[in-house]
This record gives sequence, structure tokens and C-alpha cells, in this order.
Amino acid sequence: MAGRTLFLKFNTGPSGHGMAPAAGEALALKLAGAEEVKVFVVEGEGGLTAGGSHETKNIAWGLGLSNLVFLVDWNDFGIDPRAASSVVHGSPVDWFAPYGWRVTGTEHGSEWRSVTRAVLESACGDNPDRVPSVAWFKSRKGRGYGKYDYQSHGTPWPRNSEQFWALRKEFMTR
Repeated sequence: MAGRTLFLKFNTGPSGHGMAPAAGEALALKLAGAEEVKVFVVEGEGGLTAGGSHETKNIAWGLGLSNLVFLVDWNDFGIDPRAASSVVHGSPVDWFAPYGWRVTGTEHGSEWRSVTRAVLESACGDNPDRVPSVAWFKSRKGRGYGKYDYQSHGTPWPRNSEQFWALRKEFMTR
């Protein structure tokens, strides 16, 4: 990949499987003396329930991967009709702080000002303990799409349907 891209894409399969390779990338950068280069991981709350995420959070803290920054879209839904919060206890603070991570976030995940502040704090804020960071954003799955929560997962509006063109009209207006 040298000289070709600053981005590495992993074939991650189910949610959460990109976490371990991202920690490996952060470790490689740290060992190469390039710890100032941040590795960003984007994940939803559903991907944080796997055993691999538990192990990655532990090892990232243990290795002092201060260049690892998770961005968590906390919208409470995946592909299932039940909310994630009905089967998984807590919030992103509960999911990361006990592992020693720095945690920032916002209940206003659709407001750029709040999201920007959380991301900047996670990526650039004071980190004297040199630990991994996470920024979470409470959002609404399907916002601006017309289908919400689990119903928006992988179900596009039929081509040329009224809803299909209504969304495009709204986009063109903006």
C-alpha cells in the first residue's frame, strides 16, 4: 500500500470485525514511531457486542494505543425489530470507560457542531495517560430517509417510487 493511499480498507464481515485490524494498524504506527498518526474506526453499537470487541478494547488500553480513535454511531437499532438497548445494558460510557478509555460524546449526533467537538476532543484533546479514545453520537437510524430504526437497514425505496423521487427532490433543493 506504500505510496498508494492513506486509507486501509478491511473486509470486515459482520459488524465489529474491523476493530482488531484497526488496533493492529495503530500498534504498527506506534512501533514505527508514527504514533501521532491517528487510526479512526467507525462502528455502530451492534458491533460492540462481540467478544472480539471486548478483547480489542482490553488490548488497545494495555498497549497504550493513544492513536486509536473509535467513532460510535449509537442509534439503538440494527437489522432486528427490537432496540439494542432492550438486550444490551448501558451506554457508550459504560461500554468503554471501564476499559480505561477516554470517552467523549453527544446526545445530538445530527448536529455538526456537537459531533465536531466530540471528534476533536477524542482525536486531539489532552490525553496524559496515553490511552485509546472513543467519541459517540446519539443518532436516529434512517434520519432523512423516510424509513426509521431497523426498517431502514438494507431496504432501499423501490426505484422510481414516489418516496425514491421525494428524497432526491429534497436533496436537490438543498
